[in-house]
Amino acid sequence: MKNTILGVVIVASLIAFGIYFYHPMPAQTEITTEASSTSVVAESKEAVKDILQRAGITATDIQAELDTYAAENWDINFLTDGDINGDGKDDYVFYIEDKNNVHKSEFPDDTGRGRKLIMFLSKSDESYTIFTGADLLYKNLECGDCGGVNDPMLNVSISSSTLSIRERGGSPGAWWILGADILYQDGKWIKIKEVNEEDTGTY
Repeated sequence: MKNTILGVVIVASLIAFGIYFYHPMPAQTEITTEASSTSVVAESKEAVKDILQRAGITATDIQAELDTYAAENWDINFLTDGDINGDGKDDYVFYIEDKNNVHKSEFPDDTGRGRKLIMFLSKSDESYTIFTGADLLYKNLECGDCGGVNDPMLNVSISSSTLSIRERGGSPGAWWILGADILYQDGKWIKIKEVNEEDTGTY
């Protein structure tokens, strides 16, 4: 008899526990990947304009190129400037991130939002050469969901015609730093260093 009563109590407790902690799954909604909405394009262009103004960039060909990416559902982020090609003028580095996985086919090896760098290298006529999509410029980036407890923290710096990429991510007890140093020489990108090491920093 005691065993029967105990069993009933246990079952009742489990049912009550389940009801208390149960949260119904929200209804799934389809994410629209159309990039043709005028309002979306306009808002994205305003965001690009703001980024350029804060970075002190006035070149119209850079704005036109970034506007195109913004209209195609890429998130655009300014990273840094510096002289990569050795002509004494500022060059600019941005990274773009696949906002809604619209461009998933471009990142077949990634498990999350794809990211790649866009480089604008100055030319003698005050315009810019644009580099984007090259293997060295995006296959050295972790995907936007690959940072463990958060997005990989991305840092890019320029020194002596070398682009240094560093990302940090992981989880407690297993932080890491990944990256590469990429030299721009004679119109080519050359990886001169690869970084893959434990990160002892505190987050």
